[in-house]
Amino acid sequence: MVKAIRLSKKICELCGIKPKVVYDYENNEILIYPDFYCTENFIKLMEIKPFNSKNEPNKVIRNLTIFDVLYSYDANSNRLEFLKNLVQLISWDYSYITISRSPDEIISVNKGTERMRNAIKRVRGWFSYTIE
Repeated sequence: MVKAIRLSKKICELCGIKPKVVYDYENNEILIYPDFYCTENFIKLMEIKPFNSKNEPNKVIRNLTIFDVLYSYDANSNRLEFLKNLVQLISWDYSYITISRSPDEIISVNKGTERMRNAIKRVRGWFSYTIE
């Protein structure tokens, strides 16, 4: 579970999601982050369409979800592996990311990692939070 908390925190840092600040009884500041391992947040994260913009002429790319992007890298990953792969992918500023939905369909997305980070950051209402 500690690994999931670290991955959630890393996703927040990479995407620019600010933690909530709460104070304990001794007035110590505690930072809490969205927990992307919890089911509600995990499903919400997978369903984000990072390339869905009016400027994107390609309908296939517009309808890609984060799940589609990461599924092309590792179809057998579990929830923790999915988060790990997401962190690895959004850690870099690739000019293009290549997505393979099938052997016949290979898609390149311009500024893919930057667009994924921005899409995750724009989401409001993440559910449960984890304490740092």
